[in-house]
Amino acid sequence: MTTAAQYLVKEAQTVLQDLAGVRWPASDLVVYLNDAQRDLIVVRPDANAITASVTTVEGARQQLPATAASLIDVIRNTAGTKRAMRKVEMSVLDAVSPNWQSATGVTEFVHFIYDAREPNIFYVYPPSAIAGGSVEMVYSGYPAPIAAPSGDGKAHSTVTGNILVNDQWSTALLNYMLARAYSKDVEYGGNLELAAAYMQAFTATISSQLQSSQTVAPKN
Repeated sequence: MTTAAQYLVKEAQTVLQDLAGVRWPASDLVVYLNDAQRDLIVVRPDANAITASVTTVEGARQQLPATAASLIDVIRNTAGTKRAMRKVEMSVLDAVSPNWQSATGVTEFVHFIYDAREPNIFYVYPPSAIAGGSVEMVYSGYPAPIAAPSGDGKAHSTVTGNILVNDQWSTALLNYMLARAYSKDVEYGGNLELAAAYMQAFTATISSQLQSSQTVAPKN
């Protein structure tokens, strides 16, 4: 998150041999960079993992923050005894207590339910009281877009701001930007192959990072 967007744009223009931004202006490359960050979040939600305390509303059904792409985990209650929460399948609760969603509301919860098919919604058990409680959660946040370059938007020096995903993904973002850039001129010899190669490199970096992170992750 400390990697400057200007640095990535400069690197891309250097590879493209267009530092003046005549064919590939910084304004285009910033668009590609923003797209790269959003596409990365879809595949690796942890690339922009945010831990926050969220206040619940009345009932079992809860909404993730507006900036959230998907839920990663609900850790604990942040009020009362700060009880830890565990994920449970809705089918289990439905089988044991079919009317659980109409149970008396509480401000400290035992379980949470999440279905990736409805990424912006989660449920708490027991349901939340009207006064609500609060939970500590980890969610994947949508990266705020890098601002459009200033002036004529051609040279990398017109770009400001930093990437919003973890710095370890900067190489992957650069590969994505180059893939999109070469796709702009696929009618020229070799550019179609270069676009495919850089997009493959983007995908390969994500896959290798996933394998390495699983290798060194804390064990149960």
